[in-house]
Amino acid sequence: SEAGSPEEFEAAWVQIMRMTYRKGFAPMYRCVGNPNGGSERRYIRLTSDAGWGCMIRVGQMLLATALKRHYAAGDLDDRGAGGGPKAAAGGLGEFGEAAQALDGQFLDEPCALRCPFSIFGFIRTAHGREVAVPPSDEDEVSGTGAGGPAAAEASGRTPRHTRQLTHKLPGDWFGPTTISETIAALVENNGQLREHLAVYVDADGTLYEDEVRALGGCSSAGGSASCSASSSMRPSA
Repeated sequence: SEAGSPEEFEAAWVQIMRMTYRKGFAPMYRCVGNPNGGSERRYIRLTSDAGWGCMIRVGQMLLATALKRHYAAGDLDDRGAGGGPKAAAGGLGEFGEAAQALDGQFLDEPCALRCPFSIFGFIRTAHGREVAVPPSDEDEVSGTGAGGPAAAEASGRTPRHTRQLTHKLPGDWFGPTTISETIAALVENNGQLREHLAVYVDADGTLYEDEVRALGGCSSAGGSASCSASSSMRPSA
């Protein structure tokens, strides 16, 4: 068909993993002030992101699209290089299997291991602790503002990133820079991704080629076939 035709648009459109407001997922807990001024802790239970989760959904779609392209390229490389015993036998290589499991990693479920990129995962990372249970006093002291490491430890993962993220509570709106930094932290905390995927965030609106090449593992200004895959995310001003 002709380039740019409605058919090609439709074919591209159906490949997009679309994520939007949801309701009815497991509750997230947000601490609120006691209206009577007492010391008793009060919480609200959020089971929908309507009205505040739009940027998180955009971030999920951005990450999902980048991962689909990354896995597709990796699967082609696997098959071109023999792909190991599975690809040689006509099965899926490492990247092909990862691509098949991608959809489930974005489901709105609290499990950090099964659904690392759920809305819970984004807020958990930016908040610095688990959000699917009411926090204890100790959680508030040790986890708040940690930018994700406390949440990574709670889910059985070793925190890798050292980013100081903007602290967000369930129900808070994320801005473009905050969601980009959160995506970077999620990738860095994921043992399956951080070895072959990097995220570059240009917080001041300028993309520096040397920084991108350094992050991607390129050794020369002219590029290198051994460069690691990387994603460039440019937040709005």
